[in-house]
Amino acid sequence: DEYVKKCHDTFAYGLESEIRDLIDELTTNGDMRFVDEIYDLFQETKNPAVKQKILSYFTKLKDPCLEDYAVSVINDPYDEKKDTVAACFKYVAAVDCKEANPGAVALVDKEDEDFFDEALTCLGEIGGADEAEFLADYLDRDDLTTSQKQALMKVLGRIKAVETFDKIASIAQNQDETS
Repeated sequence: DEYVKKCHDTFAYGLESEIRDLIDELTTNGDMRFVDEIYDLFQETKNPAVKQKILSYFTKLKDPCLEDYAVSVINDPYDEKKDTVAACFKYVAAVDCKEANPGAVALVDKEDEDFFDEALTCLGEIGGADEAEFLADYLDRDDLTTSQKQALMKVLGRIKAVETFDKIASIAQNQDETS
């Protein structure tokens, strides 16, 4: 197959831009023929743009092969590009990787503006009762902005933890809260 040979050659000898374009094409088409090669490329490359494309590819496939990498980035995101960290959050949410929850909770708790929204969104997708209780308690802070409170409420609604129902109901019934 000429296309398959071209893809193999691109992975082996292609320029960064050619590899990124090929991975975009494979992601769009959901083509799984090159999973092993793409995984091997991920292990070898030092290029953050290629890593992000590969993360997007495996996110679309919902393939858990990069969980360890993604969790390690979320646990310590400060040495990575912000786009790579965001791709890791999307990836762990897509593959439902509960091991990322402690790192996401820690980033919410640190109030790091660079990662707060992505960590919160991730918790909304993969968080459970423990994370919901943490977020419900987090709502009691006086230093939260209106948008942060709204985001927290939205995430708590997505998690649907019974343990937080009373807290959400009391906030919803409080006339002094913003809509």
